[in-house]
Amino acid sequence: MSSTEETHPPKEEEADPPKEEEADPPKEKEADIPKEEETDIPKEEVTSDAAQEEDSIKNIKSLVHDTKLEGGKSLWATTLETFGMADGKGKKGDVLADTEEEAVESIKSMLAACKDEAPKWQFTLTPLEQFNATLDDVLRAFVLWAKNDDEPIYNISKAFRRLDSYATWMEDHRSVLEAPLVVDSLTVAAHAWQCKLTHDAKDRLVWWIDVGALDIPSIKSSIPHDDSLRFFVWQSHLVMFDKKAQENGIILAQSMGEKGMIETMTMVPMSLGTKLDRLTIGTLPVKMQVFYIFNHKRWLGILMGMLKPFLSKKMRQRIVTIPRNQDPQTVMDKEIGRDFIPVGFAGLEGKAEDDIVFGQYIK
Repeated sequence: MSSTEETHPPKEEEADPPKEEEADPPKEKEADIPKEEETDIPKEEVTSDAAQEEDSIKNIKSLVHDTKLEGGKSLWATTLETFGMADGKGKKGDVLADTEEEAVESIKSMLAACKDEAPKWQFTLTPLEQFNATLDDVLRAFVLWAKNDDEPIYNISKAFRRLDSYATWMEDHRSVLEAPLVVDSLTVAAHAWQCKLTHDAKDRLVWWIDVGALDIPSIKSSIPHDDSLRFFVWQSHLVMFDKKAQENGIILAQSMGEKGMIETMTMVPMSLGTKLDRLTIGTLPVKMQVFYIFNHKRWLGILMGMLKPFLSKKMRQRIVTIPRNQDPQTVMDKEIGRDFIPVGFAGLEGKAEDDIVFGQYIK
């Protein structure tokens, strides 16, 4: 056992970027990732109507800064806070382990010391049975998440803080999750959201989301929002227990379907959207390697241009907005492989007939 040096967590003030330690970039070569961050409007879209462009920027700023969520915090502050949680923080005095098994045993001891203090530590809401998993599998997922990328060192204290965040999030949503997350109860929401999972050539898990393929009328009106939340919690655990995702991380590939800002932002209530972000980005023990965004309209480029200066260097490198004048097929073929792109996804030529979600679970 040993201790790490202290790294200070990001400040939550909206005006200043999080002052976190600049971590090493992902191992994928930078040259393989499109460099353009789309902070500017593509030249082919520049028009003489500067007033319309200025109005778009004002509308986006107003939306993210003025929209208040539960507790009174703005959408902007909540988003920055969530992205700041993606990798967790090391602290002075953190307990470290040299092997995976030593780390698992240590985090089990930490859990035993507080297991009777609150219902959340019983993990009764975690869908273990649905994935043939055990509590040891849960703990191992958090241990692997807290492994140093460059050497086999496991930060057990960091893993336990993430576990605490996960247990708290699940307990906070007990009323929605108390009914078992069985597949039959998720089918309607799953078909409406059409989120798919495959493994790529590097054995990373790829999470595919096509906004253009969503059944937006059903998501907005006929499907209870709690059912959408339950589906994402189920799928998040499918990702969490995936062995290849634990070892090699995940890729997010999201096509925006050329949707407008208002249509995109109002698919689900803001509070639900931020809950899903907090679960998938700030709570789950999964390492996001790259987040590809494509088939987007100009407003998304403006929003990302506003957001990126407030993110850590590591997170900025992970979020790749494929320029509108670049074919996403070329990028996906090179970075993921056509054999691993789901058939029919976002107009791409993919060869993966069955993904994990609909090929193994949802019918």
